[in-house]
Amino acid sequence: MKRVPPLMFLSGSEGFLRRRFLQQTEQKAIERGWRVERVDGTKRKEFAAAMGGASHLFMQGNTLVVAHTTGDIDEAIVNEQKASPRSNISLLVYSPSAPKKKTAFSRLVTQHSKYHKEFTAPKPWKAEEAAASFCVEEAARYNKKLDDRLAADLVRRIGTDLGHLFFEIQKYAFLAESEGADQIEPTHIKRSMAALSDASAFLLSDALEKRSRRAVLYAVQKIKTTQPNSLIEVLRRTSSPVFDWLRAANMVERKIAPTDAAALLGVNEWRYKNYLLPAAGRWRTEGISQLIELMANTERSVLNGCVDPWVHFESGLLRIFDPREVSVGL
Repeated sequence: MKRVPPLMFLSGSEGFLRRRFLQQTEQKAIERGWRVERVDGTKRKEFAAAMGGASHLFMQGNTLVVAHTTGDIDEAIVNEQKASPRSNISLLVYSPSAPKKKTAFSRLVTQHSKYHKEFTAPKPWKAEEAAASFCVEEAARYNKKLDDRLAADLVRRIGTDLGHLFFEIQKYAFLAESEGADQIEPTHIKRSMAALSDASAFLLSDALEKRSRRAVLYAVQKIKTTQPNSLIEVLRRTSSPVFDWLRAANMVERKIAPTDAAALLGVNEWRYKNYLLPAAGRWRTEGISQLIELMANTERSVLNGCVDPWVHFESGLLRIFDPREVSVGL
């Protein structure tokens, strides 16, 4: 960003890239000595006060106003900033999803498409290909080469979550750099990548966190096909985030503020608000308790010599997602 533009729009269904772009934009503004003010763009008075206050004679310096919205926002205020931009104000209108049709935000990005940055998640059948390309591009950010085939293999092992892949590529790049290599080799991945069961546990816990029936069953089938004997280890590793969700759900029931709850649980506040709270909200205490009970019963079935514990686990998941779908007792 050579200079801070007067008006920007940011949205998209691909969460990691969208959030990273927002963080980078804010960081670059701060590095230039700008103040960042985040406001709820759906609340007109708060939005207008932020824009008006930032331009007030008594407010020294420059301000980047980040207006969050899910669709509703005062179009007149935004258009005024475009028509008569103030040199000490930059407005970034941010939506945590793709623009919804027939909303103020969608009309604004259509009108000012030149200033709109959108990160769109690929179609499911294109997800692995897009994730592999992301790995190659991330490696290049660290001035490292990554073979396309190696990137594709990495995605098959770890999954398509870009946040997870980002940390993995960063790890491999640092290892390659420490050895003076300009390319990420299979040996770097083998030496630094967590055990395959870790990746499988991540695949399952990520699907459970979204509470996506389809994604959960896909994850189970993939693990069952590639690692049929890893069920106990995967369950034990997956249980860790599930217990975190249960603790977060307990904090919500006790009506403890997120900042205080994160401190009580000893977790990062950002992680608590963006991962633990949403998962706890989707599952609630009852659903999380059912998951924990299923995991414990499934592990017990393996230890007791169950012929096919995977059937036990899958049918239990179906019962949790839709109690009417499985009528046969476990």
